[in-house]
Amino acid sequence: MPLPESALNLAGFALAQAVKNISLLSEDDFLCPFAIVEQAGNRTVTKFEDPRPDTAIVRGKEAMTQATKNAEAWALGHEDFTQQGKEAMDAIAIDFWTKGMKSPATLVQRFELPPGQRKIHLVGDPGIIIDSIVQDPGEVGHLVRYIMQGVHQHRQSGSMVE
Repeated sequence: MPLPESALNLAGFALAQAVKNISLLSEDDFLCPFAIVEQAGNRTVTKFEDPRPDTAIVRGKEAMTQATKNAEAWALGHEDFTQQGKEAMDAIAIDFWTKGMKSPATLVQRFELPPGQRKIHLVGDPGIIIDSIVQDPGEVGHLVRYIMQGVHQHRQSGSMVE
């Protein structure tokens, strides 16, 4: 499934928002899942707060299923984990969709937040998951530039990332 540039731009914008949100958290807090929905040329942001992060993520995914009926595009950002060898590593997951896509795709960006610091260190390029299949980095590497265009659309994109 080809991924539209506009969807990748929105995913990048949501990634920048997630980085900003994480940088404002206290050390033991998780990123509150949030959605950015585009409709009639406007973007709205919704947070899915819940004491249990997994419940908040489910609520966000349910809301995006509903948003698919009327929205032009959406991105849902939440904190996740990914495997690096045998170790779990913190990651930001951005589920994203735009009209014309059969189903949402997911951007996964590994990160480190050194103790006592508020500047996030992004680890490697973002990964892409389409139809529950992790895509070969060599096959989707060219898409990173569209993601980064979206990151740079965010007014605070560079101030919180190393």
